[in-house]
Amino acid sequence: MLGELRSILARSTIENGISNETRGMVNKKLFDLMKDGAVLINCARAGVINEDDLREAKKTKMKVALAGFVTSAEHINTGNGRPWSKTIIEDFSGSYELRLYGKDHETFMSYMTQHNTIFIEGEIDERYYVKPEDRAQGKTSPYGFKVKKIMLLGNVTDTSGVAIEHIKVTLDWNDGAFSETQYTNSDGVFTAEIWENVEKAVRSLTVTLEDIDGEENGGTFETLSETFTVFEDNSATVLDFRLNRATASESSPQSL
Repeated sequence: MLGELRSILARSTIENGISNETRGMVNKKLFDLMKDGAVLINCARAGVINEDDLREAKKTKMKVALAGFVTSAEHINTGNGRPWSKTIIEDFSGSYELRLYGKDHETFMSYMTQHNTIFIEGEIDERYYVKPEDRAQGKTSPYGFKVKKIMLLGNVTDTSGVAIEHIKVTLDWNDGAFSETQYTNSDGVFTAEIWENVEKAVRSLTVTLEDIDGEENGGTFETLSETFTVFEDNSATVLDFRLNRATASESSPQSL
């Protein structure tokens, strides 16, 4: 029964009227049963949802992540000259419009280039603060998506397009200004994030791919290294790699 209830609560719509019986009925007890990432749509009157419990629940429950291709990116100025951006991101399930303003636009605009593949992390949050005394009168704030982090998404496969897991990926920004190492996941994917200490400089990125576990990931593959000039002239940075299998002399130690 509990499993069925959790499944139902993965996406819930509240449509009750307000009464003494329904006031605060959607509360911490119900939120605790919901899955991480659950969607709650409130079509009811103010008061049906316990707002204090909702604010506490959303700290851990309402986190969102998505990955996709940038199919359209517009950098626009408002009437008073303030820049903002409108970006269309597409994945296998559909397309999404992301609008960024102010500091968010300034921080993330470099990623918003057509043909980039990006990974976005964020959360659902209230758009503006509502004073407690106003909440007591039933005033609420609409919720919106707040971007927390955006990263380039890289992909590593063999020459036939099969993803390669556990390839060592070394990312070297600006000829050694900053370096990091990670490993591809089971889908052959890795991420590349612009770190603060290289954010303001002219940027280059060298990606080095090494097969460190031999046949365990389906074969022995050649080492590959490529350097990109990133985020300049509105050019996309496509981190899509195809690795050749190593020859016998490269994959086996030479006899003396």
